[in-house]
Amino acid sequence: MLRQKKSFSRRSGGLTPRALVDQLVDGALKEHLHRTTGCAVEVLESLLAGSSPNIELPLRDRLAAQLRAVRVLDPAAGSGAFLLAALQRLEVLLDALEGRPADPFARFQRRAEIIR
Repeated sequence: MLRQKKSFSRRSGGLTPRALVDQLVDGALKEHLHRTTGCAVEVLESLLAGSSPNIELPLRDRLAAQLRAVRVLDPAAGSGAFLLAALQRLEVLLDALEGRPADPFARFQRRAEIIR
């Protein structure tokens, strides 16, 4: 018996849930930053959770440099959820590391810096 193949569409619930997207993006950033800067996983988890851990200036500079140098690839790029989540996370982390207040009016400029 042959069955009709179900079509995959956004209306059928085919999007990756936001919580999973955030978890995957955070996990990838945490692993990358730990590997490239030697920063303790606990410190990175605290930073990703939104707190401001006491990070010495040389490490803070290395973390910010790695975040600016990171390249994101989403080969599936269906809805762009992973790309947008990565952009938002990079923006928040760089603001925290550089001591910039979250400024909704400066978002465009900050995101343009990250995308370059």
